[in-house]
Amino acid sequence: MPRWQEIADDLVVRICREEWPKGGRVPSIDRLLKVYGAGRSTISQAFVALADLGLVVVRRAQYTRVAREWPTDGDQLEARLAAISRAVVAYERAGGGP
Repeated sequence: MPRWQEIADDLVVRICREEWPKGGRVPSIDRLLKVYGAGRSTISQAFVALADLGLVVVRRAQYTRVAREWPTDGDQLEARLAAISRAVVAYERAGGGP
């Protein structure tokens, strides 16, 4: 699995656990660089994947926020649920839990 996907999956778990509420800001790319030890383009690619799912809103050079409303149409919903499922499985395999 590509590194950006691993990061995107982890961010999905964190969003679903409401570490950042709907409409709330996600930590900056600079902060996430330190958290994940990844390059700027890798973090950006993870954000693009989350934006494509409708989970975050990215304002270049300003901020990234958790979307206030998540998509409910079939294709977007299926993609989001698949991403969440993948993220939960990865989280559990890594020994995460409540």
